[in-house]
Amino acid sequence: MRDRAAGLGGTLVAGPRADAPGWSVRARLPRPPTGAGINSVLPRWSWTDATTVLALAALPVAAVLIERPAATATALLPAVLHALPLLWRRRAPWTVLLLVLATAWIPAACLALGLLPANVAWALTVAGACADCVALHAVAAFAGPPGRTWPAIGPMAAGLASTTVTLDALDGFDTAGADDLGLWFGVFLTVVLMLPLALLMAGVWGSGVFVRRRRERVTRREDGALTAVVWSAVAEAHEERQRIAAELRQAVLHHAHEVVAHAERDDLDGAARQARAGLAAMRELLAVLKGTTGPVLEGTPGP
Repeated sequence: MRDRAAGLGGTLVAGPRADAPGWSVRARLPRPPTGAGINSVLPRWSWTDATTVLALAALPVAAVLIERPAATATALLPAVLHALPLLWRRRAPWTVLLLVLATAWIPAACLALGLLPANVAWALTVAGACADCVALHAVAAFAGPPGRTWPAIGPMAAGLASTTVTLDALDGFDTAGADDLGLWFGVFLTVVLMLPLALLMAGVWGSGVFVRRRRERVTRREDGALTAVVWSAVAEAHEERQRIAAELRQAVLHHAHEVVAHAERDDLDGAARQARAGLAAMRELLAVLKGTTGPVLEGTPGP
C-alpha cells in the first residue's frame, strides 16, 4: 500500500492510534489536474501511435509516388489529414472513426473539384483504407464490449463502398455522360459492394475484440495476483499482531507476578524493580508494534 501510494505521488502512514485504542491507516493522494486547456483534453500518445500514424500517412503517399510522382506533394496533405486522427484512437475511438470516415472523402472531393487526377485519387483512397481498418480495430479494442461496438462495421463498410462508387462515377463521368438511372445504379453498386466489405470489416473488428479480451484476461490475472498478495499481507500482519500481543501479555503478567511475589516478601525495592522492568518491557514491545508500520514516506501530500 505504501509503495502504491508513493507511485501516485502520495503518502501512507499506518500505526497505533495516539488518541484512542486501535489502529490507524491514513493515505493522502494528489488529485488529478482539473484545469481547462488543451493539455487536459487531449490524451498523451506513445511513440507507437506516432509511428503508426506516420506509416499510414506514408503508405498513400508512396502509392501516389509510384503512380504519378509529379502529384506527390499534392497528395501529402490529404494523406496526413486522413491518418492524423488515429493518434487519439485509444482515448476517443468513436470520434476517431467518424473523423477517418469524413476525411476518406477528401480524394473524391478533390477529384470533383479538379485538384487531383483520377489515378491519384484512387491511390489515396485504396491505400488510405488501411487507416479505416485501424480506426475500426481501435473501436473494437477500446470503445467497449463487443455488444456495443459491432454496429461500427456497417458505417465503415458503407463509407468504403460509397467512396469507391463515387470515385468510379467521377472517373467515368466525362466518357459515359449523365444518365437518369445513374443515381440508382450507384446506390445498387454501393449496396452490392458493401456485402464483401462488411465481411472484411467484420474480420478487422473481430481482431480488435480479440485484443480487448486478451487485455481483459491479463488485467483480471494481475488483479487476482494483487488481491492474493494483499490478503496474504493482511493475514501475516494479523498473525504478527497476535504474536506481539501474546508476548506483551506474557511479559506484563510475568512482571506483575514478580511484583506481587516481592511485595508478599516485604521486598519493596524488588517489587519496584519488577514494576519498572514490566513497564520497560511494555514500552519495548509497544515500540516493536509501532515499528512494524515502517518509516513514514516523505513527500508533498495532496489536497
